[in-house]
Amino acid sequence: MSELVQISEAALLALHSMVLIAQAKGGWVSVHEMAKQTGASENHLAKVMQRLTRANLVNSVRGPKGGFLLAQDASKIFLLDIYEAIEGKVGNGSCPFHKESCLFQMCIFHGLIGKTTAELVKHLASTSLESMA
Repeated sequence: MSELVQISEAALLALHSMVLIAQAKGGWVSVHEMAKQTGASENHLAKVMQRLTRANLVNSVRGPKGGFLLAQDASKIFLLDIYEAIEGKVGNGSCPFHKESCLFQMCIFHGLIGKTTAELVKHLASTSLESMA
């Protein structure tokens, strides 16, 4: 079955993993633990976590007792920060072809793509990690 709104697996893993880390309340969380809870590949999740580390959203420690810890207070991290660390900045364009004007007299989607994107961005930007944990 197809879904109209799609978020990449990497972004979904990042969002869910960050909530798991926030729920640990200062405890280190390993890739193994997060992969077990999310059902993800440890290798894929490790790559996602590297990107979150580079974005200064988490701190990491290697080794058997290592793992990940939030780099800042959960109240200061918003879901949009996490999403954009994986996918890059969200554009405000509404055309799936990234054109200034539609091929047709009237957009097939009647501007719904732009409205839906704006609504999703608004939700992600206003939802802190703390509120999810």
